Amino acid sequence: MKFKFQSSINAIYSDELSELLFFNINQISYKEHIIAAINNYGSPVILQTGDRITVSLKGNIDSHTLFLIGTEGGGEVLLGVAVFFKKNANEAILLHIAVNHRLFDSTFLTLQLILEVKKYLKNITGIKNLSIFYSDRITSLRIS
Repeated sequence: MKFKFQSSINAIYSDELSELLFFNINQISYKEHIIAAINNYGSPVILQTGDRITVSLKGNIDSHTLFLIGTEGGGEVLLGVAVFFKKNANEAILLHIAVNHRLFDSTFLTLQLILEVKKYLKNITGIKNLSIFYSDRITSLRIS
């Protein structure tokens, strides 16, 4: 299986995305972090424009979405999603991350998303650190 990353996906994935974000079995492990993220930055919402969907944060935060898509034999499957935003001139926060644990190891998919978010952020002038909200303590990765 090959992987690709996209900032929006076809609306046919709306139900899969909803299940991944809002009904993910792994959420129980991060319940307190999810509640804190929603209280501090707003809840994720699925937005549709034409035949494309993305995820945004309810409120005034200008967030970015990165989807992990698996491709094989002409078919595609939604494997994961990451929602992040620029906190200030030097730091971005990876606020929500959800992966399809049924098809691949969750740790592997999570790492792929984090690495791709870091790669994306390298292109944004001034961003030096990526903080991951769901860790037991604030985890900050250097962007370089």
